[in-house]
Amino acid sequence: MSDAKAAKKSEVMRQKTEEFRKEFQISKPDSVIQWYECGTSTFSSGKLYISQNFICYKGGKTTERIPYTKIQQVVLKDGLGAELTVILTDNKKFVFSGFSKIRSEAKEAYEFIQYLKANAVSYVEPGVIDAHIKAQQAAAQQAAGQQQATQQRAQFNTGAVDQLLASAYDADYLQAQTAETIARQGEQINRIGTKLDGIEGQLNKADHKLKGIESCTYYIFGSQKKSPQREAALKSKVAQATPGAPPDIELDILFKKQDDSVLPAIIVLGAASFSVVHPMTGNLIEKGTQWKYDQMDQVIMRARHEHLDVRFKGSGPVKDRRLRLMCSYLQQLTNVLWTRSGKTVKVEFEPLVRKFEYKDERVLIIPPSSREQKAGGTSAANAFNRPAQSTSGLLSGQDAQASADAQYIDNALDQVHALAKGMNVRGQEMNNQIQQQTDALNGYNQRLDGYNERTANMNQRLDHQIDKY
Repeated sequence: MSDAKAAKKSEVMRQKTEEFRKEFQISKPDSVIQWYECGTSTFSSGKLYISQNFICYKGGKTTERIPYTKIQQVVLKDGLGAELTVILTDNKKFVFSGFSKIRSEAKEAYEFIQYLKANAVSYVEPGVIDAHIKAQQAAAQQAAGQQQATQQRAQFNTGAVDQLLASAYDADYLQAQTAETIARQGEQINRIGTKLDGIEGQLNKADHKLKGIESCTYYIFGSQKKSPQREAALKSKVAQATPGAPPDIELDILFKKQDDSVLPAIIVLGAASFSVVHPMTGNLIEKGTQWKYDQMDQVIMRARHEHLDVRFKGSGPVKDRRLRLMCSYLQQLTNVLWTRSGKTVKVEFEPLVRKFEYKDERVLIIPPSSREQKAGGTSAANAFNRPAQSTSGLLSGQDAQASADAQYIDNALDQVHALAKGMNVRGQEMNNQIQQQTDALNGYNQRLDGYNERTANMNQRLDHQIDKY
């Protein structure tokens, strides 16, 4: 896409996002990804917006704002008279119809909603947590040294106190940002739980069907033996990872085809190459969807939010040598593509699109939960929560200027103390949220272990059935 076309598209996306935020009272940074002209059973004409965190509809005097966390199920009736049904957790139902048949818009909307329902958009500010910790450590050191310093002759530097107060406000802001990130992470973990429920349901169906196969395979196949060629083809081939090689990383994406339709897929990022595969079979989603990292020329964040293009080296039309996708984890994906290309691939952002840090490896790391305070010990947080002795109260026989400076410092330290108390309360809430998330993830790990055992058992049973023919 030329610079002029990219700028024009970016401006359209900006206008649509502003229209969306104003109409549905959505705050930044939520942005529109796609929108459609469609109707409902009540209104024949309206607009359906799909954003990073909501689907919203405006038709006549009706305005609906639906967060993905409230969606229980999405049902698609494709083809002639296509309909999209969204069922909420309270069983309230919305039926959207009258979509354009170009690109099969109903199916596209269905895929977007299903994907974003399961994959919360995620961006990481690597410096936020580090800065927050450093600020708290610095403030704790200031508080610890306060009594010793004030026992000496007062030679006050009000500028240093101003810096301390500014640092406290910065720490409070950074902690608020971290709390917001933890809350979004909690929403994503909840969606993982919903996804695991779906996996368990599929496993139950597969087990039921396998029992049916086991009950009739003898009569179908008798005691036939496999041919040597088939026996060789069915042997599992386990790829041995090279020691020290980076691990494979898999991310859920929507793969965009040449005709602009989208398909659920997985991008598998190996040590030397990457591929786009079908989520169920593991086969390439299309012929040729496997590349080496050194084949890449550009990674481009498109004007349409959460969309990315990978352009490959070579000649011929760009459309024949590119990968187009939508992903909720653009920052993490870009980090891996850039790093494994030897940090040589060009990364570009189209006008007005959100820019993010992609060169810092910490974007792939989820911050660990804080250690709980040991019994009888003192945490960095509650070190702030002890009342401090007044600086001016420690003075005796000082001049008027020193007393005025001391009073100024007292007032500033009172503000720091108030901020620290607020951060302590927020920090405890964050620790509780992180503990809940950790417990949930531990539960999910146990469920996954169970699913792995069930899958291994079903594979053994399938092997047994295969051996019969």
